[in-house]
Amino acid sequence: MRATIDWSYGLLGSDEQTLFARLAVFAGGCTLDAAENVCGSGGLLTLLSALIDNNLLRQVEQTDGEPRFTMLETIRAYALERLAEIDDADALRRRHSEYFVGLAEQITDEERNAADVDWPAFERELDNFRTALDRVTTPARTRQRSGS
Repeated sequence: MRATIDWSYGLLGSDEQTLFARLAVFAGGCTLDAAENVCGSGGLLTLLSALIDNNLLRQVEQTDGEPRFTMLETIRAYALERLAEIDDADALRRRHSEYFVGLAEQITDEERNAADVDWPAFERELDNFRTALDRVTTPARTRQRSGS
């Protein structure tokens, strides 16, 4: 399996390889908005399409019509290894945490101000909320050993 993922990864250009590694910070996938905010927006759609074409990323449509991008866990584990090799991995993890803490705050504000919070959207991001919470509450030394 690893040899197949290695082969597919080797077919990617350097920008595609970088995005592939960066997308590993998302547990359970991400929306286009989350990918733009955390990974950057330069040519993002083209790069995402290349990852989909190389079977390293899947795009699924949510009930609200918004696309969601996911990786199989074996592929994400490989991407996490690549993430550990890039210079901005810590900054990327911090942006991920900031994005999802901000999203949780937004949902909390909506809950206080409106009766119709988008709970399905909240549930889709549960793994990302857990990952962000773990990052902001776990001491840095523990995170470095676990690779989060």
